[in-house]
Amino acid sequence: MYLELRGSGPAVLLLHGQPGFGFNFEKLVSKLVGDHLIILPDRPGYARSFGDPLNFKDSAVELIGRIKSLGIEKIVVLGYSFGAGSAIYFAVLAPELTKALVLVSPIGTKKCLNPLDYLLTKPIVGPVVTFDGMISLDFIMPKLKLLLKESKSKTANNILKRFKLDSIPDTMVTPRPLLKSVGTFVKEQRMLVERIEELENILPQITVPVHIVGGQKDDIITPDSILDLQAKLYDSTLTWVKKGTHLLIYEQPKLLSEIVARYSIDP
Repeated sequence: MYLELRGSGPAVLLLHGQPGFGFNFEKLVSKLVGDHLIILPDRPGYARSFGDPLNFKDSAVELIGRIKSLGIEKIVVLGYSFGAGSAIYFAVLAPELTKALVLVSPIGTKKCLNPLDYLLTKPIVGPVVTFDGMISLDFIMPKLKLLLKESKSKTANNILKRFKLDSIPDTMVTPRPLLKSVGTFVKEQRMLVERIEELENILPQITVPVHIVGGQKDDIITPDSILDLQAKLYDSTLTWVKKGTHLLIYEQPKLLSEIVARYSIDP
């Protein structure tokens, strides 16, 4: 698993979503890197990491070993969306290493699954839908954004604001090469559906501070699923972003950096 290290200071581990790669956190990293050591993995099968995807537990085990090998004694673990699965296991398996757990738009219980999640696990259909989605988001959308910006019309500006297109980077979901990412996504999706109950069952074992951040306009990880996750945790704090969507790491880097700093910097 490829790890990128930046900066120095209290350590923070940022676990990306599905699909994705460490670069997705660039806005958040820019807020933290001045006084934190940032650790950015690319999960196996994405971007600079090779090999088959790991399940949540195995991914956490590898990350724990790598963090310890760096001589880090305490770390804040932030898991975004799918990355929350490995973050949860990290906290359960290495509470002595985990200073706090920050879960952003996180998976966690069966309630986070929707019909599309099951559709994406199907042979042929899953890879085709995944490929189309990645092409749309990483190839078509950047061109659409450019056209709207160049037109400079009021309508175009309204579309940019309405759909928050300016907050979405041009390489959001498809770390190249594309076909490798598609294959990894489909395998991870099947693992998500098969192992979500196992993940849900270990939630009560978390003993470190947990801070959940959810968007009230998130239609992927819905507010109901966030509340279901919180209900299964022994103790946690929940921050709602009133108009936030699933893209909180792009929409709210300042808020997230403040939450991370609250736990990472000793009083």
